[in-house]
Amino acid sequence: MAGLAGLTGPAAAQEAAEPVAFEADYSAYYLGLKLMETGVEAEFGPKTYGVRSMYKTGGLLAWAKKDQIRSMVRGRTDGEALKPDYFEHRDILEHGRTVQMAFTPEDIEVTATPPYSSFGDPPATQADRQGSLDLVSGIMQTAMNVGDDPDWPCGPDVPIFNGKERYNLRMAHAGAEEADLDAYEGPVIACHVYYMPLAGFDADDVPKEKYLNTPITVWFTDRPGDDFHVPIRFSYPVGIATLVIEAKSLTLGPVPSEHAER
Repeated sequence: MAGLAGLTGPAAAQEAAEPVAFEADYSAYYLGLKLMETGVEAEFGPKTYGVRSMYKTGGLLAWAKKDQIRSMVRGRTDGEALKPDYFEHRDILEHGRTVQMAFTPEDIEVTATPPYSSFGDPPATQADRQGSLDLVSGIMQTAMNVGDDPDWPCGPDVPIFNGKERYNLRMAHAGAEEADLDAYEGPVIACHVYYMPLAGFDADDVPKEKYLNTPITVWFTDRPGDDFHVPIRFSYPVGIATLVIEAKSLTLGPVPSEHAER
């Protein structure tokens, strides 16, 4: 079983002034059939961070529809909050869209190629975008928030902007569990994550109320000393079964010296 190596988090990295690396591979299954794979690589330093992810269809879904999406973000951190500077989301298929976002103190500047045909009704305003994170940083931020406040074990809501749509990830505590996965065995904090659309949506893109009221359940690692509670399992009921995304391999620890010196 792949383990968690030297469990420390961004806050610990700040204290030790040493970068921390996080790598994970996830697979999604529905009715026992593999649908996709996702890999994540991240480095958190005392003042900066960077994350890269790659999604691709897998198993039977790849026969029907091949897809591959790469995302990257770099930004600043104080060990508690992430502040992205630049984000890129690239669908590498022939007719895919590339979205680039530059974060400034005043706004988030978006370049989309090809351009969006609509910015939603109503579109996300500058005030809506202010203080938002890209989705990759947002997921990392939830991992940093979990466990910080006993009264709010899953942390506060996280604001997300994807270049067009502005929404919140609403966090709600769902109890404690014991995980027995390929990548991790041990206690976890279970959180319900609700999708809360705010602006920038076309009418056909807003989920029906029953889906808005059905949360994604996420398990976060909860070993003693964790500052960074890694998300290891996502589950969401769809139709007659549950879509499950699980970590298949996972490492979290100090960046090797040969990498840190680059």
